[in-house]
Amino acid sequence: ETFGVQSMAFFPVVLQQRTFTSLQLGTTAAAGFSADDYAAISLIIPQIALALDNLLAYEELESRRLVKATELTVASAFRNGRHIADIAP
Repeated sequence: ETFGVQSMAFFPVVLQQRTFTSLQLGTTAAAGFSADDYAAISLIIPQIALALDNLLAYEELESRRLVKATELTVASAFRNGRHIADIAP
């Protein structure tokens, strides 16, 4: 009401054949969204899904990289005769 929204639409964003999230849009038009609006949004949704999938994959790789870096740091410290207290924050 504060923004004058009169119609809302929810569009599922599907990743790997399951709904991951939804895109929620509002309009001040009393008639809601037009067929052209829905057509344009349907073209954008797969791109949003792909971007989210890429983001999740990147975060997973970054997490694995950090774990591996930590493992290598600890292994190197032990090989060099250091104690865990010397390398742990």
